[in-house]
Amino acid sequence: MYEADYLNPRWAEDPTYILDQVRFFLAKPQAAASRDAAQRIRQEAEAKVRRAAGWRAPIISWLVGRLRRAMAARERAKSSIAELSVPSKALALEIGRRLVRAGHLNRPEQAYFLSATDLQCWLEGWWDGAGADELASDRERQREAWLAEAAPPDVISEEPDGRVTAKPVISGRQGQSWAGIGAAPGHARGKARVIRDPREGNTLRSGEILVAPSTDPGWTPLFLRAGGIVMASGGYLSHGAIVAREYGIPAVVNLPGILEDLKSRDVVVVDGDRGRVTRE
Repeated sequence: MYEADYLNPRWAEDPTYILDQVRFFLAKPQAAASRDAAQRIRQEAEAKVRRAAGWRAPIISWLVGRLRRAMAARERAKSSIAELSVPSKALALEIGRRLVRAGHLNRPEQAYFLSATDLQCWLEGWWDGAGADELASDRERQREAWLAEAAPPDVISEEPDGRVTAKPVISGRQGQSWAGIGAAPGHARGKARVIRDPREGNTLRSGEILVAPSTDPGWTPLFLRAGGIVMASGGYLSHGAIVAREYGIPAVVNLPGILEDLKSRDVVVVDGDRGRVTRE
């Protein structure tokens, strides 16, 4: 998850991202009204279910309530796991400062590239810290090399001879239309904005269609800017789908290859009812 990566700054460390969102909502207070639309959609759906269910309506309502609470608990669990990165990151940084003072590292942040075992061994005195700079630098270079590689395939498998190969992914594209999973109901039309990292969120203009690989809580402030959501991966219970329904934003997910097929400023229509995205 983006927010659990030590190398990504917390909002307390670099508030630029969240302050940009605050400025946006001060300039466009109506953007925060999307939850009202979501509430109306939910109430209409509940009324429709009650009419169709008859005497079963109380049972269905009880089951839906339990499901709603379970989904909220799932999201809280993910956020709680990410919260643990805050104190653990602070601890790693403090150990990094001590390693710098001891002459074993050049920068405290290099401690992020040492494993928990490395740090424990140094604290316990089982390792004198010799070579820590070389070890951390080597791992940092390896990370940069991995990030520079082409995007990994969506599906890989191990062949009988031990080789790992990429498997072709069946695309839902038909001409200028893509078929996926309608994760949040409604229709939206606007210019696409392809964003691969939430740090690029300041490029998203109000009403544009957010096109992302997937999302986690670090992306949530961008949803209230978006007129619609398109994600390359995800399902009904993925983070982006849940938040889109909560905010009443049409969303289609599970669209392999959509990030490469669409370009920013392409005009698209998001049909969250049928699970289709169409480029005009």
